[in-house]
Amino acid sequence: MEIVKNLTNWRNSNKDNRIMPLLRIVLGVMILFKGFSFILQGGAEMEGIDMSSNDYMPMLFGQWIPVLEIAAGILIGIGLITRICSVFQMLLSIAVLLFSKDSAVLSSFQQSQYVLSIVIILLSAFFAFWGSGMFSAENALKKENKREEDHFWHRETK
Repeated sequence: MEIVKNLTNWRNSNKDNRIMPLLRIVLGVMILFKGFSFILQGGAEMEGIDMSSNDYMPMLFGQWIPVLEIAAGILIGIGLITRICSVFQMLLSIAVLLFSKDSAVLSSFQQSQYVLSIVIILLSAFFAFWGSGMFSAENALKKENKREEDHFWHRETK
C-alpha cells in the first residue's frame, strides 16, 4: 500500500513534466507502426486459414486486431482514453508474445516485433498508471467543459 502511495505522490509531483507527452506520442506512433506492419506482413500468416471450417476466430482476429491497434495508437498519441487503450494494448502485446510461433531461428523482422512488443508493454503499463497527462486532448476537453460549466453557472446566478 505504501508503494502505491509513493508512486501516486511521484506522479502528482511530476505531472507538469514535458517529456511525458512526447513519450506518449512515441508510444502511439510505435503502436501505429505495429498495426500497419501487421497489416503488411501479417497477411501472409492469415492465408493458411481454412475458410471452409466453422472456426472463424483466427480470421476475425486477423481482421480486427490491426484496426483496434491503429485506433489505440491514434487515441494514445492524441491523449484520449489513454489508460483504457494502454491496458488494451498491454494485454494484446502480452497475448502476441505468448501465442506467437516459437521457432529456433527468428527472422530479423520477427525479432524486431518481439522487441517492439516488449517496449509497448512497458510503456503501456506506465501510461496505464500515468494517464494522459497535462498536454492531451482529454485534458483540453476537461478544461473546456469546466470553462463552459463555469460560464453557464455564472450567468445563471446573475
